[in-house]
Amino acid sequence: PANPWDSYARSKWAAEQAASAHHDANSFRVTLLRAGAVYGVGGAYGSAQALYLMKRGILFGIPGFQNPLSSHIHVEDCVEAMCHFALAEEVAVQSVNSPNDLAYNIADSKPMTLRELLDLANELIPDKGLAGFHRIPIPAPILKASAHVFEAFAKVTKTRPLFEVDGIDFLTTGRAMDTTKLTNTGFEPKYPAIQAGLGETIKWYEQTGWSSFKK
Repeated sequence: PANPWDSYARSKWAAEQAASAHHDANSFRVTLLRAGAVYGVGGAYGSAQALYLMKRGILFGIPGFQNPLSSHIHVEDCVEAMCHFALAEEVAVQSVNSPNDLAYNIADSKPMTLRELLDLANELIPDKGLAGFHRIPIPAPILKASAHVFEAFAKVTKTRPLFEVDGIDFLTTGRAMDTTKLTNTGFEPKYPAIQAGLGETIKWYEQTGWSSFKK
């Protein structure tokens, strides 16, 4: 159910409402795709920032005291899902009562807890910063305060902040998604779980010196 809690989510919901108002299965077909956290080679935003912070030794513990579930999708599967729905006429929806009728969650089939994700990344990322990584919780307010400082500095210097308040919120609250509706259309992801694609992603970051984050 739609319950947007920040300006970013509210803008997405407004866009879905505007688009769905023009849906006509026979002449103008609208499909709404709600992606999990996208990762993969070339990524430098969202979950990828957490990987870079871990590499730098800035993210040296677990954000917050909770252990939320989140869903992810490899960038290749994200693109394949878009093509799947663009070409699959049989999934067109005839009647629409709300944007939810046109919406599909696109993510892998195995949500992962925050601690499991960070443990996996810790195993895959070599030579982390001086602080390394430890399974100790870091209070979310401390992280948010740091993020505010980085955002203010980035605004003054006209650069991108190393991490953002919204990113901390994402990590500490989680976004688990039900993909039953997606799989019922016949779509099968190439990477059914993040374990299948995170290794090659981090390997690429290492080979390129994590240059995506330094631009």
